[in-house]
Amino acid sequence: MSLTLLMLLAPAWAGGSLLRLDVEADPTLRPDLRDTPLERAFPTRDFSMADTQALARLDAELEAVRPLADEFDGELQIMSRLDAVISDISVVRDEADRDLLRRALLFQGFAVQRYFQDQLADDPAAAPYRVEMNGQVLVKPWVDAVALDPDHTLDADEIPGQDELRAFDEARAQVRLAPKATIHAADLPPGAALVVDGRAPDPGPRVYVPPGQHRIAVVQDGVILARQAARLSSGAELEVEVPAMAADLMGMTALLATQPPNAVLPEGVPDRLAALEQPVVLAVQGKKDVLLYEVSGSDVMLLGAPAGDGPDEPWLNLHARVGGGWVYDGNWFLAQPGAAPYERSTVNAGAPVLGVALSARRGMLAGAAGVDLLLPLGAWHAVPSGDGEVRLRTHPYVAVGVPWVQATGGFLFPWHPTVGLRATVPVGRIIEISGAALYGVPVALDRGEEPAFEADRTLAAWLSVGTRFGLR
Repeated sequence: MSLTLLMLLAPAWAGGSLLRLDVEADPTLRPDLRDTPLERAFPTRDFSMADTQALARLDAELEAVRPLADEFDGELQIMSRLDAVISDISVVRDEADRDLLRRALLFQGFAVQRYFQDQLADDPAAAPYRVEMNGQVLVKPWVDAVALDPDHTLDADEIPGQDELRAFDEARAQVRLAPKATIHAADLPPGAALVVDGRAPDPGPRVYVPPGQHRIAVVQDGVILARQAARLSSGAELEVEVPAMAADLMGMTALLATQPPNAVLPEGVPDRLAALEQPVVLAVQGKKDVLLYEVSGSDVMLLGAPAGDGPDEPWLNLHARVGGGWVYDGNWFLAQPGAAPYERSTVNAGAPVLGVALSARRGMLAGAAGVDLLLPLGAWHAVPSGDGEVRLRTHPYVAVGVPWVQATGGFLFPWHPTVGLRATVPVGRIIEISGAALYGVPVALDRGEEPAFEADRTLAAWLSVGTRFGLR
């Protein structure tokens, strides 16, 4: 009841951020922290519905403003309306996006040139629409259009006016003559590339472009990891900063799983984590349990050791197990000659198994003492003992070895000393799966008769699931 209430109420009052690197969701792990997906700390800037809508608005507005070219001072509306939608375009995916943006810039530039003409360099109202290059004042939208595609051949309706067309040709010539700008990314993630204005990426981390406005994306496996719009002047150099990605943090998983007391985060990751609700705790699966690390700047510090390996692990444990397996005992036939049928089912039996044990551990050395109860099933699966018969086979034993595999010695009542192996695999803080295999040594029994009774060997093997309780 209390655990269920905790799971329901924890999100309401939890603070801080828990990032699970390779751990399944567990509301009891740190209920005081808010379970935070990695995507919140490392959002991508992939193409989204907002980008699709921005391109659709640009397309619609371009068609809507074309008739304004025939209205008095319609050029002012063309300039301002297109400026509003062009500024919303932050990424260009391909040739179709680039063509739409270029056509909008060409038509906006037509409106700028037609309205300001010789006053472009001096009119204060023209300031947002002009740029200086090679000592000349040029129409900024035309410079940006040429920067997108300097080799594009104009269609007849893209610049509807001979005077404006001549002015555009002069502007295009100046852009082509100007020294190219450089876009550079020093630390691209593996498989990532620079994509500028939706063109196929060039090999290497450096791209050369005409001066003007450019839309730059870092793309990996078709996903946009980062995007940036930048206006570059002649000969300028732009260093594109690639933000830290979730993979940079996930790359620490193997190191943190080895339980270092502290470690240093990869460059860029601390800035991402600093944007989350503090404190930030990382959860990593250790050898036997979950390890928690608290982030402090660029460092992470271990908060706890796994229950199976740390100093707080109980060195004395009580185990209870239930399972099933197989038992072979030739004595089921030998003790009942003439009555038991001569067939395999007489000497082989399935058997449910119960077990309890007390184990102790110091470092890598472990020992245990316990009792197994095996109940072979079937009409003939009992052996004589005293004046009666025994079906339930009791097996006290001792074991020694490492915590996961141990050699055992014991006695399987009523006749057999045993040797065997036992293995245990923890699957949680208190749950474990175990298996055992026994060999009952054949013995000669003195029962006051001649010849002496030769007890046959006994074999048994089983699997069980159980729980363990720390005592000290």
